[in-house]
Amino acid sequence: ELLSAFDEKVWVSYPEYGSRVVLWQKFMEVHGVFVDPTKLNISTLARVSDGYSAGSIKQTVDRVLTARRVQQLKVRPLKVQEFIGPLSRTAFCWREEYQQFSDFDFEATGEKALHERRAAEEKAAEEAQAKGKGK
Repeated sequence: ELLSAFDEKVWVSYPEYGSRVVLWQKFMEVHGVFVDPTKLNISTLARVSDGYSAGSIKQTVDRVLTARRVQQLKVRPLKVQEFIGPLSRTAFCWREEYQQFSDFDFEATGEKALHERRAAEEKAAEEAQAKGKGK
């Protein structure tokens, strides 16, 4: 019923680890902050942000890197811990919800029907082949 309500749909998946690393770096660069990997572990930020959208990551960076905080960087370098609290207050997708979205997508795109049709065709072909060998 819900599927028929849409003429078109666009599925945007949550970013995987490599994309999250790039997102953290690029969103910080917008604020004029170029991350030194020896001082701020972007890898840790990318790992803890699994299940968060690119928008949530951007919102976190925007909340942490205020103009005042950027001015203080020379005296007080960034720490991963500064991002954890603000990140936890943004939208997060639990694995169960993500699975529901994936299942919906599988059906909405017609992939489910295609998969079922192919499986039925393969089964019919195997049965026909088995009957041919049985003679």
